Amino acid sequence: MAATTRELHEKADTAARSGDFWNALRHAGDALNADPHDHRARTKLALSLSALGQSEAAIETLRVGAEALNATGYPLTALAMVRDAIALGGEDFDDLLDAIHAAGRGSELSARPRIPPPIPPARTVDLEPLRQTDGREAALQAAIELGHGAPPPLAAPPPRALPFFSEMELPAFRELVARMTTRKLLAGEVVVEEGDGGDALFVIVRGEVDVEQQGHLRARLGAGAFFGEMALFIDKPRNATVRTHQATELFEIHRSDIEALAISHPSLTEDLAHFARRRMVQNVVATSPIFEPFSTERRRQILSAFQARVVEPGQVVISEGDPGSGLYVVMAGEMEVSTQDDGEPVVVAYLESGEVFGEISLIRGDHAMATVTAVDRSHLLFLPRRDFEAVAELVPEARRLLDALAERRLEELEAVRSQDIVLDADDLVLV
Repeated sequence: MAATTRELHEKADTAARSGDFWNALRHAGDALNADPHDHRARTKLALSLSALGQSEAAIETLRVGAEALNATGYPLTALAMVRDAIALGGEDFDDLLDAIHAAGRGSELSARPRIPPPIPPARTVDLEPLRQTDGREAALQAAIELGHGAPPPLAAPPPRALPFFSEMELPAFRELVARMTTRKLLAGEVVVEEGDGGDALFVIVRGEVDVEQQGHLRARLGAGAFFGEMALFIDKPRNATVRTHQATELFEIHRSDIEALAISHPSLTEDLAHFARRRMVQNVVATSPIFEPFSTERRRQILSAFQARVVEPGQVVISEGDPGSGLYVVMAGEMEVSTQDDGEPVVVAYLESGEVFGEISLIRGDHAMATVTAVDRSHLLFLPRRDFEAVAELVPEARRLLDALAERRLEELEAVRSQDIVLDADDLVLV
């Protein structure tokens, strides 16, 4: 009986959803027989074996698949197979986890990992050996032998970093893999909702998700991307809704897991702090109006002069009337801008990620015209006044941009004072 590999996958999925794991096993096995590198068919075969009471055989099938994926340059997808094996009760994966972790260490951490292996093209399979095997026991044994057979070796590409995981030392990585969970979602499912509390980071193993803000599509993320990481470091509601665009597999890592690991692995906190700062800088560069006019190289030159700062709730960063200390960019958190009116403080704006402040006193050489206070724990980039001239000489257009920005903000600030209103700051930059 002939069938295409795509049809075999669809039949395996349909059978598994209905609880018919015997037929799911046969269809997945036939797809794997058609292409030994089809990791999805191998995973479906393993999960069917487990459902049929063959857990040890299933775990070994997943181990073989993970080793092959890692050897051919797909450590993230290999890690997903290890997680499936651990969920089935698999143990003693330290050597394989070491190899997966090593695949990303020492490479460029900014480089995205390779996407999952491509799905084999839909082609006709003339023979379906598991369906033709006489007897259930013989077919089961054939499926186990098929699952335990390693695919032919392929040339491995240069190692690439694993997102998030490459930041950790090996012992912490091992423990985190045992703690984190895997979510397999259908198209259209909501992962996180804008405005809800957040306490988890997500890594996309396969599939795509849409990032929406106030009903508008802002981004589409694919395999190897991650989102929600600020929830691990800042206790704030989600600022976007993330919905699966297609069937998607995710790793979910909770803040409580990171906190528990940090007790036995103190270096983890600093490792992840570096990760968070780099991610916040990347987000700011991608979204802040101040960096938009510049090329990638110019952005890199400007950013190299900034310093990272963390401020606590209630901490005053700039005081009205004081000499300007430099330029600030909000990486994460929220800042309140206020000014005095007849001796009473009046809030004129709130600044969030991507927004800048301090440019008026920096450009004009004047005193600060407002006070800026941290609303919650916030992460900032800071360019001291003494370093600004060097940046302006290196990138002359930076001074022109900030000068125009300062002029516009002065007009906005005067308008606020004259109307006695509070601005709903979107991209307003004051002080």
